[in-house]
Amino acid sequence: MKPAATTTTTGEIPAGTLDRDTARALAGSFAEALNSGDVDRFDAFIADDYVNHNAFAAPGRAGVKAFFAGFLDAFPDLRVTVEDARADGDTVVGRYT
Repeated sequence: MKPAATTTTTGEIPAGTLDRDTARALAGSFAEALNSGDVDRFDAFIADDYVNHNAFAAPGRAGVKAFFAGFLDAFPDLRVTVEDARADGDTVVGRYT
């Protein structure tokens, strides 16, 4: 079992240290950002150089924020719940409903 992740003085989680609880917390932060409708909350957990493989979104954090701002405008009543979250190294995958 891996030790729990700790944050650095900059608030970042060191690469390769994510455990399941930390993955779930990050997935929860994403869900809370969506549920609040405040895409600026993405700044806390999406890297500026994030590689987005969505053909409809521009690259980086700004692209993610722009994509979800449009998505939330189209679906203002959207509410998501984290069903599961997994981490592998410094990558987190969430399953939402």
